[in-house]
Amino acid sequence: MRLTVMDLFGTRSPERIRLDPSPERHLEELATTDGVTIASDRGDRVRYRNILAGAHFGIAPSGPAVPGPCRSSTARPWACP
Repeated sequence: MRLTVMDLFGTRSPERIRLDPSPERHLEELATTDGVTIASDRGDRVRYRNILAGAHFGIAPSGPAVPGPCRSSTARPWACP
């Protein structure tokens, strides 16, 4: 099995890293895992769309700050947990 992990943070400032180094730490750990590839869209939305188009499935965060299908006025009740 192959797993591609998207690095959507890109290069973070030293100040941000000092506040929370966990994204860099997790990416380093994932990068050393067999079958895992770290990919970056490098800020290019077309590249991002193309990477997603080649995926069989995706996992993304969902929370109050992340718009999702259950948080809109057009939410489909059968798609919401």
